[in-house]
Amino acid sequence: MVRMIRKQILLSPKQHALVKRRARELDVSEADVLRDRVDAIAREEAPLKLDKKAWARERRYIMTRIGLKSEGPGRDWTREELYDERLARIPR
Repeated sequence: MVRMIRKQILLSPKQHALVKRRARELDVSEADVLRDRVDAIAREEAPLKLDKKAWARERRYIMTRIGLKSEGPGRDWTREELYDERLARIPR
């Protein structure tokens, strides 16, 4: 048998009720339910760390791009016009 380490935790009443209910549903101990959840955490991928400096650089870049004016006539069509044109080419 694997050597177990005793841990004492505090649960909110809602959490306690959830653990008790799940243990009854599975016909296992409350400790088994909690151990299963800890194992599930170990199987998950670690979340990526947020690089605040990188985001600040990206935000500055985005803000400079927003301020730029388009060098050209711009778009002179609508999406609906494109759809109408495409539909017109389909034989009926």
